[in-house]
Amino acid sequence: MQQTMSTAEAPPGEQLDFWQDMVCRTFFRVDCTPSDPAAFHGEISTVMAPPIAFARLRSTAQQVRREARHVRQTEDDLFLVNLQVSGTGTFVQDGREVALRPGDFNCLDGTRPCEMDYQGDFEQLVFYMPQNAVARALGGTSQVTVAPFRSRSAMGSLVSSYLSGLASRVPELPPAAAARLAEVGQALVLAALGEMSGLSAQGQDWGRPALRQRALQQIEINARDPNFGSADLAAAVGVSRRYLQDLFSDIDETPTACIWKRRLHIAARDLVDPRLAETSVGQIAFACGFSDVAHFSRRFKAEYGLAPRDHRAVRPGRATR
Repeated sequence: MQQTMSTAEAPPGEQLDFWQDMVCRTFFRVDCTPSDPAAFHGEISTVMAPPIAFARLRSTAQQVRREARHVRQTEDDLFLVNLQVSGTGTFVQDGREVALRPGDFNCLDGTRPCEMDYQGDFEQLVFYMPQNAVARALGGTSQVTVAPFRSRSAMGSLVSSYLSGLASRVPELPPAAAARLAEVGQALVLAALGEMSGLSAQGQDWGRPALRQRALQQIEINARDPNFGSADLAAAVGVSRRYLQDLFSDIDETPTACIWKRRLHIAARDLVDPRLAETSVGQIAFACGFSDVAHFSRRFKAEYGLAPRDHRAVRPGRATR
């Protein structure tokens, strides 16, 4: 469920206090100092999708400080992933300082002091998760805080695009589905941080399932494209074809076999869709990524034990997952 709070709800003259209370309740205790108090405004929309949650912040230029005294006053320890949507922000923690541009992201550990400086109007997506989950996976967090993932890098683009899509669609999803996708998002973040800290994601249990899930998501999106193959899948996921093959070996499959199976499953569903009752088997085959009806029929019978026409005849009105 999405909740939105805005300084527009506060009485005149109390916007800053209202904003600071919003930030503290959403994340952790900080001090916020606006560059122009007279023109200050802000809005936070939050969505819970355990094991992570996220917030979309829109506000004006300001400095945010989390000092040692704030850390001592905070009961919940959070780890933040900050994805810059618009504007710029400068982040400081553990002796490092970096500026984020739109599409970039970095991380902050709420168990230690940190600083954020926004030079103008900005929008930011913040994903937050239990700090101890990240610390356990990486053996600590001090080696990854603040360090940027740029939007032009393969890993940065992969993670930021997934998190952005998750933030925009989670409010529309059933809670169980949102939770599953959030788990994938957390695994992707851990995989990216593992690579940055020198822990190869290819050797981590949490990295491989996340990348494989991303590959399966790309198959779902592109299955109807007859030109989509394993090389395109590897490029979409941001890994080599050899590593992609290795990822799928964990589930005793190949990327190519998964693409064909997904096309067959979509075709099986379409064949029994009442809305497509007047659509020929050949048209359905072509629409599901097959370029030859005979090839489609052979593969379909091998998978389901029935020819496509027989599947349609004996299962009227029923949809296959």
